[in-house]
Amino acid sequence: MLLKPSIFHDYDIRAVMGEDLDEEGVEKIAAGLVKMFQPKVVAVGYDMRTTSPQIYQALLKGLKGRVKEIWDLGLISTDMSYFVAGYYPTVDLVIMITASHNPAEFNGMKITRGGAFPVGGKDGLYQLRDLLVEGFAPSEELNYPTRIVDKNVWSAWIKANLKLISLSKIGHFRVVIDAGNSMAGYFIPKFQKYLPNLEVIPLFFELDGSFPNHIPNPLLPSAIETVQKKVKKEKADVGVLFDGDGDRMFLMDEKGRLFSGTQTTALLVEHLLNKYPGSLILHNIVTGRVVKDVVEAKGGKVKITPVGHSNIKGIMRQTEALFGGEHSGHYFYRQLYYADNAILSFLLALEYVSLTGLSFAQLYDKYNKYPQSGEINFRVDDKKKVIKNIKDYFSSNAKRILDFDGVRLDYDDYWFNVRASNTQPLLRLNMEADNEEILKQHLEEVLNFLEKEGAKRVEE
Repeated sequence: MLLKPSIFHDYDIRAVMGEDLDEEGVEKIAAGLVKMFQPKVVAVGYDMRTTSPQIYQALLKGLKGRVKEIWDLGLISTDMSYFVAGYYPTVDLVIMITASHNPAEFNGMKITRGGAFPVGGKDGLYQLRDLLVEGFAPSEELNYPTRIVDKNVWSAWIKANLKLISLSKIGHFRVVIDAGNSMAGYFIPKFQKYLPNLEVIPLFFELDGSFPNHIPNPLLPSAIETVQKKVKKEKADVGVLFDGDGDRMFLMDEKGRLFSGTQTTALLVEHLLNKYPGSLILHNIVTGRVVKDVVEAKGGKVKITPVGHSNIKGIMRQTEALFGGEHSGHYFYRQLYYADNAILSFLLALEYVSLTGLSFAQLYDKYNKYPQSGEINFRVDDKKKVIKNIKDYFSSNAKRILDFDGVRLDYDDYWFNVRASNTQPLLRLNMEADNEEILKQHLEEVLNFLEKEGAKRVEE
């Protein structure tokens, strides 16, 4: 049996199939989940990866006899798995088989409890890991004649999304959409019949888990360059790039410029605060200042959170925030169980552009207010020690210090955050400044300090 402890992460389970995890290991994970959460009804969905069918069958084997009912959701996006957990009150647990934007040899699971509560590292995944590593042996006694149900959730999902926009207000758009041979190629056509003004120019809509064109990561240069060329050639109004499991979305303007997650968050926040004035907006610690500027200009309230969907979802529930945005391209909505939703974000962006009459290029310029370093990654021997040393050295002139999720130091004309990656053995640096000269000066200062601390810069 293959079941390495290293496959359990803060947000999900991810493994190289055949090296880190096999079908017998998946079966044991299923039995362990039943042991921990005692579910009666479990829903299982999967993406287009080549190993997803065998993982699904292994999950069935581990769940049969231990739960009353298994819902086969079929091919779905990860966003849909969160929706199922929130929308259907009888569902106790939802398992989404996916490895997001990872290369083809990976697969894994994202797990959600009923009510759309995520199961992350601190919410049960590490406890599950410890249970399995410590020699948990599933009982041979099977308690239920498990019923397997084919459950089509597409109609409810589409209706829930379209309810939150005004279809009649969306104008005509030529849109290049890069699905990366992944789940967007499956769900975009299902929405198209409701969007008669949307002229879709598809890139790689055929589902293919071997990813023959590019890994389904919207931030890869190969993906960005492909969409840039197509947008310009087709004279499209906008380009859109989705990741593998369809829960992240990036916009590209008609000039071929990719919106950062910060810029898209600012666009969505401005639109939502026009609809729901005075609301509370959340964004994570590496999201840029333009979001705060927009919220304050619109009379809303803003709160900064740690990075990670389980963190932002928890704080959204506590505060009943309207919306949460992450620089990584995840966008969260109170109306949909505080879960992230890429397709709704895309539709809201179209609605906002239609209402304002502005082009995506004009909005890009509007929200491209502060230059950013982009995320810079480092390997270090002792992440906690380096973060502490950065805080001690740079804090004397800081106007604000946020010491969760690493450390963020804000000054009059720039800010930076250094945090430990939740998924890899890396430190991540993000910096933003009022202008390029200030950015260059302070970035060099922080990079020199990290070099003296023994940090080695790496490319992801």
